[in-house]
Amino acid sequence: VSAALEQTGCLGARIVGGGFGGSGFALVETASVDNFRSSLGKLFKAKYHVNPAIYPVVSDDAASVWRVYD
Repeated sequence: VSAALEQTGCLGARIVGGGFGGSGFALVETASVDNFRSSLGKLFKAKYHVNPAIYPVVSDDAASVWRVYD
């Protein structure tokens, strides 16, 4: 998370699900995503000797409820 926060375009980051290994979650400006993935991937690999799985996602406009049963 601290390395993510140092990257250009990162607006915030935190650990989620830390009780079972966890993941990092970062909010990154669209224009900075490719650079963020590359830079953070290199830092992670240098420290842990493993390539991280980084999954870019895009947020939706809002949450919604789907009714499966009436």
